[in-house]
Amino acid sequence: MEEDNVWDEGIHKIPDLLPPKKNTVERVLMKYGSMRKHFLEVEREEEYSKMASDGTLIEHCFLIQEQADQMFTDLSDKLMEQNGVTEELKHEDWLEWLQRTNNVYSQADEIVQHDIVFS
Repeated sequence: MEEDNVWDEGIHKIPDLLPPKKNTVERVLMKYGSMRKHFLEVEREEEYSKMASDGTLIEHCFLIQEQADQMFTDLSDKLMEQNGVTEELKHEDWLEWLQRTNNVYSQADEIVQHDIVFS
C-alpha cells in the first residue's frame, strides 16, 4: 500500500525516498549534442570533469544542440537561396537539385561544427 510517499509494510512504515515520477518526455542527445559531449570529454577533459561533477554537462550539451540545430536550419535556408536550390530546379533537373542540396547541407554542417560544436 503506497500512500503519501510512505510504504506500509505491516507494522513498519517505510518512506519512499525516490523522487516523484514526472510526466515528462525524455530528451535524447542528437548529433550536435553528442559531438559536443565527446569533444569536451576528449579535448577539454578538465572542463568536462567539472561540468559532469556539477551536473551541468548534459544540459550544456542540450543547449549546444539547440543552438547548432537552429544555426544549421538558418544557414541551410540562406545557402539554398544563394545557390539557386528551388522547387523549380527540383522539377527541371532533380539530380542537379540533389547535388546542390547535399553541398549546402555539407557546408552548413561544417560551419556549425566549427563555430558552435568545437569552439
